[in-house]
Amino acid sequence: MATWERSSFGTSRAEGLVKKGLLCNRTERDEWRFPEVEEAPAPPNGYIASFAHFHERGFATPPSLFFRGLLHHYGLELQHLNPNGIQHIAAFVALCEGFLGIEPNFSLWKYFFTVSLYQKVEKQGGQQRTTPVAIGCAGIHLRQSRAREYMAMKTAASHKGWHQQWFYVKNYSESPLPEFTDRVFEAAPEARAYGPVEKEKKRISSLLRAIEYLKAKGLTGAGVIGAYHSQRVAPLMLRIRSLAEMVPDAPTEGTVFATGALPASEIRQRIREALEDKDVVCPVPGHPPMRPYRGFVNLVSISCARYLSLRLSTHHSDADSLCLKGQLTNVVSARLPVPEDAEQRLRNRLFA
Repeated sequence: MATWERSSFGTSRAEGLVKKGLLCNRTERDEWRFPEVEEAPAPPNGYIASFAHFHERGFATPPSLFFRGLLHHYGLELQHLNPNGIQHIAAFVALCEGFLGIEPNFSLWKYFFTVSLYQKVEKQGGQQRTTPVAIGCAGIHLRQSRAREYMAMKTAASHKGWHQQWFYVKNYSESPLPEFTDRVFEAAPEARAYGPVEKEKKRISSLLRAIEYLKAKGLTGAGVIGAYHSQRVAPLMLRIRSLAEMVPDAPTEGTVFATGALPASEIRQRIREALEDKDVVCPVPGHPPMRPYRGFVNLVSISCARYLSLRLSTHHSDADSLCLKGQLTNVVSARLPVPEDAEQRLRNRLFA
């Protein structure tokens, strides 16, 4: 899709998202707005353009630090992504929080994912010509050489008409995304393809072992997506609580837009819309529960072999005590910087 078209996002679509808990109720604070008659987005001051499909895949405002950091790192605006990219990021965040028990790790992200530039290809006079694309030009892809190390997850091949369902969402000053400029890219910055350096790879080695262990226990992309939808959480929203902290009696304010259990049929439908596998069932048979629910997979800070030897040579409870409630203990945090980090560092230098 090279150009914008008038939005088809209307009242019924908005009400459907709100009813499903995928979009917040609009209050006097005007959290989101309908487009009027404009052929292309012209967001009011303090707003950016979003898409209905993004909110169905795990995006919501205000956005999380990790999601903000990704866009700033890659030099992207929200409309440069597509539904599959949103889904990849949301599932990754849910994997980190709900199954690894850590905050989203940028080194781990770079290990698995790369960002490519999509351009429209046309033939003129026997020659090929590429044209920059304004919408969905940044494709987030799992690195093929490492796909076997990640959870099985094949995103949907088509999201017909998604680019026509745009509307405006508030760009919160306390957690801002890049402003909407309708920028297009003639070429992709090299940094988008960079993976982690060797030092970073060593720091995430325990995470890679943990993912391998979780996969052996039945972890899949479908199961992870179903798990966060069952919690009614948008992984890319700035939340008071992480997925691992959502015990049954925890307050939900600032974490979800709606409460109450979703029917398995609704969760199944959301998974099928997101993934290529249209026969997936819910709950996914044999999939491990997400933290903090009973039966979640405990992960330890030592290798699986070392852990097994401990269990054989000591009392099981002694070895299990090293799990520290299932948390990985030697993981080095890898947070993405956001613009205010640089501003804070400058203030610190000025007042030092």
